[in-house]
Amino acid sequence: MGWTISHSTPRIAPSYTAAAAFAQHATDVLPSRKWRAIAHLFAPRGDGYFEISPVEAARMAPVFREAARHRLMPPDWADLAGRLATAADNAADNAARRGETWVWS
Repeated sequence: MGWTISHSTPRIAPSYTAAAAFAQHATDVLPSRKWRAIAHLFAPRGDGYFEISPVEAARMAPVFREAARHRLMPPDWADLAGRLATAADNAADNAARRGETWVWS
């Protein structure tokens, strides 16, 4: 069981454990101000479902991209960060055209 993240091709579906591991790596490479922009995505949630507005997704994409490009980010986690950045960009674009939100469930 894990997250299913919309607007991702191929589908991004990290386990909760993998998401937590990614979060730990992200905290190591991102300045705290930038980490705070995405930290709530990795906080434990009771219902396991939330939507992210297009504006917020557009703000998150560069943070994920920065994490992906950081020299200390391990390659597997850099790949996940890059795919999350692309999914956030896609969600923001789709929202502008079709009114969709970025969904983590």
